Amino acid sequence: VIHYYNDKCNKGIINKDNKKYIENIKEELKVFAKLGMCSFIAYMGNLVRWCWDNDIPVSPNRGSVGGSTIAYILDIIDIDPVIWNTIFSRFANEHRKELGDIDLDFIPRQRPMVFEHIKNEMPPDKTSRILSMGTIANLNCIEIICKGLKKRWFNENKQYNISKDEDICPYSLRMERIIKKEFTDNSDMAREKYPDVFYYYNGLIGTNISQQYHNAGIIVSPITLTDNYGTFCGVDSDGNEIDILQLNMDEAHDVCLVKYDILGLNTLGIVYDAYKLAGKKYPRTYHVNFNDKEVFDEIKRYPIGIFQFEGDFSHSLLKNYDIQTVNDMTLCNAALRPSGTSYRDRLMNHEFNHNPSEEIDELLKENRGFLVYQEDTIKFLTDICGLSGGDADNVRRAIGHKNYEKLNDALPQILDGYCNMSKQPRSIAEEEAKQFLKVIEDSASYQFGFNHSTGYSVLGYYCGELRRYHTLEFVTSYLSNAEKQEDFINGENLAKFKGISINNPIFRKSKGEYFFDKDTNSIYKGIGSIKFMNNQVGDDLYKLKDNTYNIGM
Repeated sequence: VIHYYNDKCNKGIINKDNKKYIENIKEELKVFAKLGMCSFIAYMGNLVRWCWDNDIPVSPNRGSVGGSTIAYILDIIDIDPVIWNTIFSRFANEHRKELGDIDLDFIPRQRPMVFEHIKNEMPPDKTSRILSMGTIANLNCIEIICKGLKKRWFNENKQYNISKDEDICPYSLRMERIIKKEFTDNSDMAREKYPDVFYYYNGLIGTNISQQYHNAGIIVSPITLTDNYGTFCGVDSDGNEIDILQLNMDEAHDVCLVKYDILGLNTLGIVYDAYKLAGKKYPRTYHVNFNDKEVFDEIKRYPIGIFQFEGDFSHSLLKNYDIQTVNDMTLCNAALRPSGTSYRDRLMNHEFNHNPSEEIDELLKENRGFLVYQEDTIKFLTDICGLSGGDADNVRRAIGHKNYEKLNDALPQILDGYCNMSKQPRSIAEEEAKQFLKVIEDSASYQFGFNHSTGYSVLGYYCGELRRYHTLEFVTSYLSNAEKQEDFINGENLAKFKGISINNPIFRKSKGEYFFDKDTNSIYKGIGSIKFMNNQVGDDLYKLKDNTYNIGM
């Protein structure tokens, strides 16, 4: 850790005069050592640095690990907690029994390369994919029951033929669709109306019916997996043989096996490819100007292409709030969630919510006084009430799970800490603290994650920067990375909004995928989209664009 800390200091990435970095490193090393996480963090750092060295970008951050200074120093994340004010104890603290998860976002097409690297780097009996069981879901359960009841009905009513008299049966496909719709609209009424169907429902729902593997998770273990937990041979989506652990995700968590989540994020591919088309490298946050007014104006101008704000409603929040910073984007991201219903309108009107004390108002001033994030609860308990990060996260969890026994155990310490800080008489200060704890309790199950949202807001800013300064490249990349018909429609609408024409494939202009022509402010569809052609053929043809050909009989 110190080696990489000194390296970042020498490169000017970290301010070596800021004592907060060393304080954070000491605190986190203590927690990691107690939880047995040191090797986990070290390996994750090695993995992500290998990815960067091999032109495999990772998103700035996903999840609560965004609060770890060591994770930043080791390049696991690209969000500096000292600069972005993210909270470590939300990720890990010495009182937690389970290890903190680290989720990594990759370009979907590059995920197999990461899995292969982990598999090749580790002994074969110390890494495996994780068991995942397919279960019977709500509507599928109704379908299974109706099929069984239909078969029984025809066995009991032999005068009818199952192939000719389907509609007569009370469990026909038509009735099955009706029951499903009524169940979706009002499950209680459906249960009363069709008691013969729902007699079996509770016994079947959630039953394991298929054996699969977790699409993103991979175990890396210090001990052999086959002889300690058991593995079996499976096949991945590409037909390759893989080892699968005979434990599911929760069971692996219970025995403290470390799971690495290698997730796919299409937006990362859009951003990476757009920078590449522009002749630039995918950026690190310390190279980016996050105070560019023109980028924020661009983000507010149109929704398509702005990560997490492509919907009309979500984008309207950005415009109504008139965002000026990445933190404003993070706040709007939280406000559009169900948890934002209670304060959304007031926030959009730029009202300031006044809390039981000036100290709490000051703590929440970046949120205009509203309690928005899980990390706000931790900051109240640490910065105002004097609890350690670990104690604060334990209290947050206790409140969220309505564990009043744990909360009452911690209450004297919370009240003493608050009263010692407050300028008010103890009786008034205690009442202020209790009022705010009630606010926390009422919102605990809906609070959003600041650590997580900050990383995703940074990615949204990258989208805005590219759309503002490298428009053709961004729209081209958006279309090339389209996964669904809706994505193609959105890409074409974005092109139209930007005054870019989209043309059919043509020799000398088109590559395998979408490609742009700056001279005509146009984008040409890829030759790979033509029947019997592919991207490689298109790219090879493009290399011939400057050749001269004499065509004659």
